Amino acid sequence: MANTIGAPARWAGFIDALLDPVWMVELGALHIVAANAAAARLFGVPASGLLGRDMRELAATPADEAQWADVQTAPAEHGPHDSQPMDSWVQSLDGQMHPVTLRISVLAHGPGAGHALVSARPRDTEVALREELDRRVGELQATLESTTDGILVTELSGAVQRFNRRFAELWALPASLLVQRDDAALKAWLRGRVVEPGVWARVQEHWLAGPAQAVVELVQLVDGTLLECVSHPLMGAGATLGRVTSFRDLSERQRAQREIDRLQSTDGLTGLANRRAFSERLALRLAEQQARSRGAAGAGGAPARGVALLQLGLDRFRTINETLGAPAGDEVLVETARRLEACLTRSDLLGRVGGDEFAIGLADTDMRGAEAVARRLLGALASPFLRDGTRFTLTGSVGITLLHEGSADVDGALQQADAAMRRAKEAGRATFRFHQARHNVDLRERLRIDHAMREGLPAGHFRVHVQPQVNLRDGELVGVEALLRWTDPVLGEMAPSRFIAQAEDSGFIVELGQWVLDQATAIAALWLREGRSVPIAVNVSALQFRQPDFVDRVAQALDRSGLPAALLELELTESILVDDAADAQRRLGELARLGVRLSLDDFGTGYSSLSYLKDLPLHRLKIDRSFVTPLPEACRQAAIVQAVVHMAGALGLEVVAEGVETAAQADFLRSAGCALAQGYLFGRPMEPAHLAALFQEGMPPRLEPPARLESTATRPAPLGHGSSNGNGNSRTVRRGAGRGLTLVKA
Repeated sequence: MANTIGAPARWAGFIDALLDPVWMVELGALHIVAANAAAARLFGVPASGLLGRDMRELAATPADEAQWADVQTAPAEHGPHDSQPMDSWVQSLDGQMHPVTLRISVLAHGPGAGHALVSARPRDTEVALREELDRRVGELQATLESTTDGILVTELSGAVQRFNRRFAELWALPASLLVQRDDAALKAWLRGRVVEPGVWARVQEHWLAGPAQAVVELVQLVDGTLLECVSHPLMGAGATLGRVTSFRDLSERQRAQREIDRLQSTDGLTGLANRRAFSERLALRLAEQQARSRGAAGAGGAPARGVALLQLGLDRFRTINETLGAPAGDEVLVETARRLEACLTRSDLLGRVGGDEFAIGLADTDMRGAEAVARRLLGALASPFLRDGTRFTLTGSVGITLLHEGSADVDGALQQADAAMRRAKEAGRATFRFHQARHNVDLRERLRIDHAMREGLPAGHFRVHVQPQVNLRDGELVGVEALLRWTDPVLGEMAPSRFIAQAEDSGFIVELGQWVLDQATAIAALWLREGRSVPIAVNVSALQFRQPDFVDRVAQALDRSGLPAALLELELTESILVDDAADAQRRLGELARLGVRLSLDDFGTGYSSLSYLKDLPLHRLKIDRSFVTPLPEACRQAAIVQAVVHMAGALGLEVVAEGVETAAQADFLRSAGCALAQGYLFGRPMEPAHLAALFQEGMPPRLEPPARLESTATRPAPLGHGSSNGNGNSRTVRRGAGRGLTLVKA
């Protein structure tokens, strides 16, 4: 039951029936004269504790006090009336503030005249929700402001709801559009900032009726900024409320990508196009040239000329780096690039395609035009360079190839120009050469042979033959030379002249030579275990000899086979002394201390010099077959052979003559004092097993003295590894009672 003081009793039941807090105020003194239980709970006191309280004391805000003053002084003629609901606060007696919506109803007539009825609707939940909403809106706004993307929120009507500061920065919005929202002015500003209005029109269409998924557009602004616009639907309560469009600045990424593309296509030192970019531009230039050519042909005009590709390589550039240092070398390359550029027109292509190699592409030219440019390029290099006070001159070698109608293989053209440039270097440098198709075929053949060699060695396609070496005085076998033979399943029987030089050029000769050394020592060791001591000679290439561990490899081969070092002879060429005679002499000394015998092969065809013969630990000289073949008729060669034999005798060296094929040659050599010989007259290179069969005829086998030897009817073509002897098998002919053996041509 509501408590009342002086209020009409009938109001008590009415007030008490209300759920919201309600109390009655006597307007004269503004005292509370009635209150229900809900009001008591609101103020935190029993209902009786409110009775008689001055309403002005309970007012929580100045606005409340002002409102009661207005109610109290309102003219009587206004009659009963209600005040507008007012959001306010009520302070309970314990000091806590409670949000409420107050409504004051003035009762002017009847039993309640002179009173006002006050109702309060608590707003605690509403205020809590609003505070939570404000907090979340604040967080959302903070999130929008903290992102690096510009954000624009629009309604389904296209009206702008909000945007963040980053959006204003990206679009350079004027202050007037930030202070006062004007959608028409804002959209006009945005439209005026884009380069392509059509693209921006599509973006605005997404705001009005965009799809359910995200839509991406790229927008270029007039200041060069590239924006990625991603429009998402704004969803709420399962419905689309509008669109959220994010604007990301891709300008920096675009600049970075352009820089990456530049670095990928540009030589970092000279600033010229690198090999990849040059190839792409040359392919494009070639396509354009061919299109012009077809157009001219269709119009009945003179056909357009072709595209020429030149490749220039500096000669002996490595010397600059080694002498002046790499920084000076870089400066020379930069200056070279500038000199070459000065020789070309704006339509010509120039790129750096290797360390000291440059490529030039010429459109609408022919052989004569390409030659003229090549001469200009070489002339540009003729002026002296100056670095660190040192003046020097560089030359270049140029290879030229012409790409005609139908040509499309730019990489192949670069290979052709490179091959032609190599030929220019081989021709003496500082010149130019045109590509020759035959030379290209030779290169492909060399590549094919190199691959077959590398596959053939582990596959067992190589084998070692041996050729006898005899004493010319009595025909006694004094040793054998190991000779390499190769039969490829596809290429067939390969003459050493077809693959040995290539193996040396490619470096495969090191592996191949080691295999021959291992096989030869194993063969001689097997003979030794069977009771036959036969020295074996093995050819050693200059590249193999220069390997740092060559002496160790020889020692290991001897250890693996068990062959005494004295039964191994290494045949070396004079080229081992060309680069570093001191190092060669040191290494030869190590081999001599190992106990290996050493011979100088092909003597007289290289850099023969008495100055090193007297200092090297050699045991033999081998006279090249080019001096033996004309004997005995050629007087000059006969004099040279006699001089070599006498010189070797003075130095304490044995002499072996190679390529002996006739009895007349053998007779002359024996009379000249040459003790040892090797050639078809005494036996072709043969399988080691064939020579072992000769051992069964008598030990040691002997050949009849030269005067009684059969001469070969014909002289076969020279073949061999380190020897000019051929390949083939021998048959043995027994002469006498086991005294001697003659190996004659099969």
